[in-house]
Amino acid sequence: MVNIQKSKIADFSQVKREELSLFLFDKLITKLKIKAHAERAGIKKRNGITPCEIILHYFNSMIIRSKSLHDGLIRTNALRYQTAIHDFINNAYYNFRRLHSYVAKLYTMMQPAKEGDLNLLIIDDTAFKKTGKLVHDIAKFKDNSQKVKFYGYQCITAVWSNMRSCIPIDFVLKIGQKQRYFGKKAQYDTDTHTFMRRKEAKQTKTQIVLGILKRALKFRFNINFVLWDCAYNSNEVLDFIKAKMIPKGIHLISAYKKSDENVIYKEKNVKIKDLCSKVGKWERLPGTSQIKYKEAIVDMAYKKSHKKKKVNARKPKNHTKIGDVICQLKVCFYLFPGQKKKDYRAIISTDTELSADKILEIYFQRWSIEVVFKDLKQNFGFNTFQATKYGTQIADVTLRMICYIMMCYVKDKEPKKKSLHAIQLALFKEYERQKIAEFIKQIMKTIIYLFLKFSVAQGYNDIKDVIENYDYIYKTFYDDDFFLDKIVEIEDDRIFTKTKNRNCKIVNTLQNLSLCN
Repeated sequence: MVNIQKSKIADFSQVKREELSLFLFDKLITKLKIKAHAERAGIKKRNGITPCEIILHYFNSMIIRSKSLHDGLIRTNALRYQTAIHDFINNAYYNFRRLHSYVAKLYTMMQPAKEGDLNLLIIDDTAFKKTGKLVHDIAKFKDNSQKVKFYGYQCITAVWSNMRSCIPIDFVLKIGQKQRYFGKKAQYDTDTHTFMRRKEAKQTKTQIVLGILKRALKFRFNINFVLWDCAYNSNEVLDFIKAKMIPKGIHLISAYKKSDENVIYKEKNVKIKDLCSKVGKWERLPGTSQIKYKEAIVDMAYKKSHKKKKVNARKPKNHTKIGDVICQLKVCFYLFPGQKKKDYRAIISTDTELSADKILEIYFQRWSIEVVFKDLKQNFGFNTFQATKYGTQIADVTLRMICYIMMCYVKDKEPKKKSLHAIQLALFKEYERQKIAEFIKQIMKTIIYLFLKFSVAQGYNDIKDVIENYDYIYKTFYDDDFFLDKIVEIEDDRIFTKTKNRNCKIVNTLQNLSLCN
């Protein structure tokens, strides 16, 4: 008997989908209308593999927890589609952002509204590391979470959350302006979607965040609050929120850096770092026994930009002087257990009617984006695609985020409310069981065929004679004639498994068996 050390998994499309315990891929495609959204976004293919089938292969590679798309195609016996998939994601004319936004918008509309829920738009960045002389437009960045520098891009991501589910709805792979690495510069036609994405990625963080906010308003995402850290606060952003978002009932809650910047408090200019000492005494936060807080309502004024670029020093038309009021803010200072008084945290809100405990409760939801980053990197192959072109990486990240939204839909329909990792593991185990069952059926079919063929060769043409002499034929068959190396593979479906002594070729398909004589 051959000892198989490592088996390969065959094509997912051959599994009996009705037996899967969770959701079916075709139902996900139907519910989220991915085919219609792809056509609406101008992503069409006349011949060959369809966009939905390409997303299926991405989805399969994530279910089986493959290290990369190439590894997933090998393990799912779909390597013959590799060229078609690469041609698809290398197409610079496809508007992948529009497809991503349509799918995300439909998902948010399908979420049931519950009393007390708040819809949040959370923006943050994560490291997208890339190295190599052939990689386009990589630069040097600093990872603030790990306090290290890296080469690659900054993935500025916006996620939508209703305090139960959280999905990515937009992202920008930011290209650094300084300390350009020896990477290769990309060249795209000016009328392509990738050219516009690359042009946007060269902007400052302020302009990128403004673009994300404008697209969120354009696609009419249901949002109550915008959350981010102190890195995205600027004159332009606060003025845009006051002019375009607050009239629609969308407010900002953000951390604020302790700095020398001035705010207007009781008609006096006060530095942010000195404001806490001028507000009053520390009070205990309602509903808690250890967190203390202070609060004050201030006017935020235009400040002089320290940037040399003219675009950052440009003021909106309504305010042309430094010191003019942008908007009114509520500043809350929090002192957590074990912290010294100088280590307080400052959080601002454009909604001055919110209480300090509610502001802190909402701001804590910003951690949801960190969970999304962790899931994308650990379970969805984020930044594992070995591509050198900037546009290819945009397409790959977009398709992975769409698969993330599909898995979130599965999670919402799961009655036990499992995590994404638990659902992915359950899908993988079910997938594995189905393929083992198919493999056993294949082996049984082959052995029965060889046994009957051997019986006929021994002169047992009647089935009754075979049954009467079954023990003798069985023993002779296995001792003298049957060897696993007589089973050979089909050229179109090659699966190799390593054995202890030699390489054994085993058929892993149910069609077109061929046997060596």
